[in-house]
Amino acid sequence: MAAHRYLYEKLAFHYGYLVIPFKCGMISGSDLYSYQLLCAFERQGHFHKAVNSTEEVAVSVERSIAIAQSFLAQHSDLPSAADYVQQRYVYQGNLILISEIAGKYFYDHYPPDRLTNLAAPRLFETEADCIAWVKQGIDRIHPIVATHDS
Repeated sequence: MAAHRYLYEKLAFHYGYLVIPFKCGMISGSDLYSYQLLCAFERQGHFHKAVNSTEEVAVSVERSIAIAQSFLAQHSDLPSAADYVQQRYVYQGNLILISEIAGKYFYDHYPPDRLTNLAAPRLFETEADCIAWVKQGIDRIHPIVATHDS
């Protein structure tokens, strides 16, 4: 699949999956959108990382998400009510998913252009420690450039 930027800031949760929209092309000057699914429960879902199972594209992010939600309502293999990811953040275009089990925090880290988890296998005592670690790592790779008025 060609590189594209996932629109993590517009993602939706439905039937155990994160529905992640992305721009997939243009037609007659209008953007076209598709989606990819990411299982929110320990990557156990049948559709984990599935790309647009319906093969439908849409002219809006909202419509693309609705297409995915309709598909999941009919075919999801996971319970509808459980959102297993406690916190979701978008930082410098990266998706950060923070989870907690037995008082320990861990994270998944997905870069802007692919759904490949870059997280280090590490546990944290607090959510704040976890977030700080992730931000520090992203900032090391993609430093924020400060601008100064002259």
